[in-house]
Amino acid sequence: MSGRRNERHVRCCAGRFAYDFSQRSLNTLADRLIDQKQLPEARRMLELNIQEHPEAWDPVNTLAHVLESLGEKDLAIAQYRRVLELFPTYTPAKRRLEVLTGKTP
Repeated sequence: MSGRRNERHVRCCAGRFAYDFSQRSLNTLADRLIDQKQLPEARRMLELNIQEHPEAWDPVNTLAHVLESLGEKDLAIAQYRRVLELFPTYTPAKRRLEVLTGKTP
């Protein structure tokens, strides 16, 4: 375990198979799904990551991008606002909100 406060490792084991539900692993899987243009699947993986790691801002930001790509503007705006609650100085989220809403957050 890395000791990082935001990195909670959860392992489920069944025989010789183990599943890693750490924030990093879920992010990596979501990124691969995005690269493969499997946005609905990436969305579900990011929602799981946020559920497992509610203090993490980066999966929320990625989810906002995915929602925007899926044409779900209002949900994307809500996620960008959530990013700024978790990481108030994150400029890219502020910029996306400005573009999507037409005003400064």
